[in-house]
Amino acid sequence: MQTKVSLELSMPVATTLSELQEQIREQYSELSKRLQQVAKYVLDNPNDIALETVAVIAQKAEVPPSTLIRFASAFGLAVSMR
Repeated sequence: MQTKVSLELSMPVATTLSELQEQIREQYSELSKRLQQVAKYVLDNPNDIALETVAVIAQKAEVPPSTLIRFASAFGLAVSMR
């Protein structure tokens, strides 16, 4: 299976929510369909992203937890598996 994302972005890692949202919007069309699904959820539900666990977010976004990990990695973010 080929993924569309090999983003390992050449842009700096976002340090604020607004920077992350801007990066997501800029890169949206380059993301795979599943990562676009996560991106939409992240943009629409910023409070959940800040407060919920990977498992809960994955369930709410209707994606496997591994997709969230790939999404975070694509944007240079560290993820804690809680």
